[in-house]
Amino acid sequence: MEFVTTALFWALAIYALLRGGPLLIYLFFFWSAFGSFAVVPTAASGGVSLTALPMMSLLVIVRMLGGWSGIAYTFSAGTRLNHLGLLMLFWLAATVTTMFMPRFFAGQVYVVPMTYDFEPRQPLAPSMQNFTQITYLTISVLCVFAFARLLEQPGGRKVVMRGLFIGAFALIGTGILDIMSIALPIDPLLEGFRTAAYTLRVDDEVMGAKRIVGLMPEASAFGDACLSTMALLYFLRHAIASDRSLERYLWPVIGALFLLSCLSTSSAAYAGIAIFSALAAAEWTWRALAHWRQMRIRRHLARQLLAATGIAALVICLLLFVPSVFTPALNMVDELLFNKTASQSFEERSMWTAISLQSVFDTYGFGVGVGSTRASSSFVAGLSNLGLIGASLYCLFLVYCYFQRAASNDFQGAWILSGLRWAIVPGTIVGWMIGTTPDFGSGRSVVYALMIAIGQGAVRASRPVASKFGAARATA
Repeated sequence: MEFVTTALFWALAIYALLRGGPLLIYLFFFWSAFGSFAVVPTAASGGVSLTALPMMSLLVIVRMLGGWSGIAYTFSAGTRLNHLGLLMLFWLAATVTTMFMPRFFAGQVYVVPMTYDFEPRQPLAPSMQNFTQITYLTISVLCVFAFARLLEQPGGRKVVMRGLFIGAFALIGTGILDIMSIALPIDPLLEGFRTAAYTLRVDDEVMGAKRIVGLMPEASAFGDACLSTMALLYFLRHAIASDRSLERYLWPVIGALFLLSCLSTSSAAYAGIAIFSALAAAEWTWRALAHWRQMRIRRHLARQLLAATGIAALVICLLLFVPSVFTPALNMVDELLFNKTASQSFEERSMWTAISLQSVFDTYGFGVGVGSTRASSSFVAGLSNLGLIGASLYCLFLVYCYFQRAASNDFQGAWILSGLRWAIVPGTIVGWMIGTTPDFGSGRSVVYALMIAIGQGAVRASRPVASKFGAARATA
């Protein structure tokens, strides 16, 4: 079965690469739901699990940045601070840190290796994981360049929006298959897509209930993927509304992703849902107070308030008259959130974070290199792996993306930017809770590229005005 699924992946990928068009982008989003699917046999990759999404990212990079025009675009964008220069500086800092710091501080600093058998706290030393993780980070960085170039072309936004729905359908489909596997003998089919060499926690249970993982390595990864996709679709709904063929699926997809996030029984996903709910309420309030001319963002306010009031009234009635309905859910939340600190997993992850944070001080802020240590927080992982310089450059790039502005006549771009500013918050906070590496991943690359591309559209729109003004002054 493994041979069949791997052959299927490469047949579709190579066909899409040669054919061109949006198919390659759609496959990128589709395979993003297959986080446990190694598409290169581990015997041929030296034991490294090369999963579907990084491989699709490489093909997108080849397609969009291959050839002289792609190289010229990468050089031009990477050398300008008002384009992707900050991201390029971040990558250079990460690469230099990874090349030199594991050797310079070898044996002087204790870290938690990305792979360990018995003793998690080990002296720092160069390893294959340095090469593997900096390669993954490089793919994520180049993915931003590739998608930025795509999105700066006409029709690029439409392709990415549709791709986002394809990724959502893939998550829902794999989640349903995992649920069906409880009662139906379809495990051999799923095993064909669970070929990664690292530990796959696909049979874990909480209070006698199976944790739904889809085709991700574990429940937390699946819950995070569902939550991040749900947040993107919800906060981008005003931009999606311009495509009627997509708008009809919006709310059913959001509802399915919400349900699967809950069924993952991931404590991080539950915390993310709480954050998402607070942000949704804040966004509704912001839209209610928006300027009266911004009618687009004020659409359906009354309908949404009525729906929220109805749901709240239903919950209150159930609490008053049938409180036993909520007993299983409350017990689950109590077990996953409030009793989490007593679990062995929490203690182990806290230990990772403490050792990795100490390595920042032990290296005087220079870091230990990407892939040298893991943490249970992407924030701490960034500080320890990248050092203060690399982490600061990444934060500056985030701020630069966050404050992009659309052209005055680009209403869809303005809606997208507004939605993305809300949508990236839940995933970022969940990453601070469960992230193990500083690699932001190919999925987040698309978000950054979308922000940058819209901002560059505003820059291009302003140039003719500036040139005419200059010409007028010269004539005068």
